[in-house]
Amino acid sequence: MNIGVLGFGKMGKGIASLAGKGQIIKFIVDPVETNGFKQTPIFKNIKEVPKKLMDSVDVFMEFTEPGQAKKNILSIIQAGKNVKIISGTTGWNIKEIENDIKSNKAVVLYSSNFSFGINALSSALDHLARSMSKSKNFEASILEHHHKHKKDAPSGTANMLAGILDKNGFNCSITSVRTGLHPGMHTIYFDSEYETIEITHEVKDRKVLCAGVLMAAEWITKQKKPGIYNFSDII
Repeated sequence: MNIGVLGFGKMGKGIASLAGKGQIIKFIVDPVETNGFKQTPIFKNIKEVPKKLMDSVDVFMEFTEPGQAKKNILSIIQAGKNVKIISGTTGWNIKEIENDIKSNKAVVLYSSNFSFGINALSSALDHLARSMSKSKNFEASILEHHHKHKKDAPSGTANMLAGILDKNGFNCSITSVRTGLHPGMHTIYFDSEYETIEITHEVKDRKVLCAGVLMAAEWITKQKKPGIYNFSDII
């Protein structure tokens, strides 16, 4: 599988370092990176990538900035038909370009979190929230903790979890903490006068996210129907 990496920050570097046998990084796009990865060609802009190199890619992986993600994905889908893209850039609405994705017969897997655990938790949370909503005594809230360099607050994952609670009738508040180098922790609280339920998911190593992306890449290559998918579709 040939891979094009857009954004060579923490996620991009992690994906490149975990890529295994048969997973080849064909190029990297990053406006500031200069060292590259194992002699892999690096470009400052997706439009600088030669067409022959673009056409050789099986899956594009986009982990950049909210303001750049939309432009990157549009550039990729306009450069070729039936492209496969994985995007984990949060802080923007991918639905804005859904028509472009479908009309160009592209397949895009977008997720705010590529941890298998958090996505399995999301499914369980939906079931629990439906049960908890039968009682009028509980309030729901989320506390999320990320490293000091994370730019969006709340995180995409916190908003995803809050969305599950909201659709089940809970007006969920989110508290965001940005300190240190913590890769990510989310705690959901159901609190009442007499009892409390806490559910916590903690990322111990960013590698779990990168491994999830590579797993998603293997999955997306088999998808034929154009449109937007989520990591939960894999589960």
